[in-house]
Amino acid sequence: QLLMKLAFPMWTVPLVLLGLGFIAYGFLIPSWGFYWDDWAKTLVNHLYGYSGYWDYYAYDRPLSGWTHIVLLPTLGEEPLNWQIFTFTMRWISGVAMWYSLSILWPQAKRSLILAALLFMVYPVFRQQPIAVTFHQMWLQYVLYFLSLGAMFLSIRKPHRYWHYMIPAVIMQFMINSITEDFIGVELLRPLFLWFIISQAEGSTSIRIRKTLRHYLPYALMLSAY
Repeated sequence: QLLMKLAFPMWTVPLVLLGLGFIAYGFLIPSWGFYWDDWAKTLVNHLYGYSGYWDYYAYDRPLSGWTHIVLLPTLGEEPLNWQIFTFTMRWISGVAMWYSLSILWPQAKRSLILAALLFMVYPVFRQQPIAVTFHQMWLQYVLYFLSLGAMFLSIRKPHRYWHYMIPAVIMQFMINSITEDFIGVELLRPLFLWFIISQAEGSTSIRIRKTLRHYLPYALMLSAY
């Protein structure tokens, strides 16, 4: 109830999320190292260079290696660099979640702030220190929420539909190129479209037609995957 009474100016929300994330994880980051599959993924670069990631992931996720190839020139093999990057992705994903869903439900901004705060410290996920392995998951979260936001803006601003729809589909492809873990939440996309179209259309038949039409490019990308 106390949180529900707090008023956050919109520009402070990213700072509040960053502060909460830092309290939860920031003090621990300097003491974290490599864990679990982090060692194997780091060893690939150490022994074979960037090209080794294509072979490493070839069996089940043949496109997944691109994240390592893109990030390694900057992050290298230092655990601290990966920990900072993964934490930053977690923070940006929380901000992207709040911002994107605020486009869909502008009247629920307070509830969405609380949801984003919970997302930042969601207690079920206890593997934040496994940074090299789970940097992909947090990168996918960032891309997913940004893709949703672009999709929502394509509906809200039909005069700029293609400016938003094309980046949304490209980000959808990038998400699926990393891992298959986000297929489940991808299936929520037509439901989100239904919600946002229903805010402007009263006729059920029109809502169904518009939802199917706007979902078509995302459905084609998902089917191709």
